[in-house]
Amino acid sequence: MGYVSLLCSILMIVFSFNSVALESDKQEPIQIESDTLQYDSETKLSVYKGNVHFKQGSRKLLADHAEVMNDDKGIKRLTAEGKPATYREELDDKTTFTAEARKIIYDIGERKVELIEEAILRRNQDTFTAPHILYHLNTKQLETKGGRTRMVVYPKKPSPEKHAAHD
Repeated sequence: MGYVSLLCSILMIVFSFNSVALESDKQEPIQIESDTLQYDSETKLSVYKGNVHFKQGSRKLLADHAEVMNDDKGIKRLTAEGKPATYREELDDKTTFTAEARKIIYDIGERKVELIEEAILRRNQDTFTAPHILYHLNTKQLETKGGRTRMVVYPKKPSPEKHAAHD
């Protein structure tokens, strides 16, 4: 697999955390910036250091350090670290999804995403926090570890059509 293809594959997986992302994001170019990049073709490890920015449309991943591990089949694992590392995207329903933690690990083979240390998930104002959040993509199961979990969910505002129908 060529180096440019490898980078594009990496980023497509990085930005596929949420299946209801803006459809138009998939057609946008992928932009990567970091202070340094090291790629080892023997170990198939890419290491981005310093002010790491991945962007594709509304999807953004910001970290101090990111590592992408590959195997013969493609991407195996992505790890992003920061104070905090953050992932953000706009969804088709016009809401915003944000994940942040000191460390974000996306294990492609295991199909799981881990937010480790000071983990926060947000969808608009709704917030879910825990020391460690583990989300299994196949089963859509979420679990927390390491301490107290907190959720804040705001009531949904009635749409103008529904409100007018009751008048």
